[in-house]
Amino acid sequence: MKILADWLGALGDEHVEGFGPAMQWLVEHPAEARPALRALLDENRNDMATRRAFDVLGRIGDVDDVPAIAARLASAHGTLAADAAHGLALHRRTEARDALITATAHLDPDVAGAAASALGERGDPSARPILERLLAHADDGVRHRAKLALEELSR
Repeated sequence: MKILADWLGALGDEHVEGFGPAMQWLVEHPAEARPALRALLDENRNDMATRRAFDVLGRIGDVDDVPAIAARLASAHGTLAADAAHGLALHRRTEARDALITATAHLDPDVAGAAASALGERGDPSARPILERLLAHADDGVRHRAKLALEELSR
């Protein structure tokens, strides 16, 4: 039987056969997994295991993880911002939605755009007014992501 360290190590695997079962096990064992996943976030790394930790923590859905994921989103750039926002999108608590709404006002377009995409991914119609406001954002990438997110809400 694998131990927690093995499952965490498998998060960095490049093949779904490796990281898929690890993610599933971690989600199914939140009491064991959460402290280790939070430690990954606290290390402020930008590796695949950390990126997948956002996903796992979002699926676990503990409200206490929202501030840590939101903090990483606020300091992220590029695809790391997208991964952190995705973790909040998977997190079904209203606190996660509120953290994404807050992030749409971030000065970094990577963060604002990732938050907009994640709001669309959540499918929560209450985000529509925020996304509509982002259609007038100064950055064309943020405007585009807001448009796509609004299309997601219409499905």
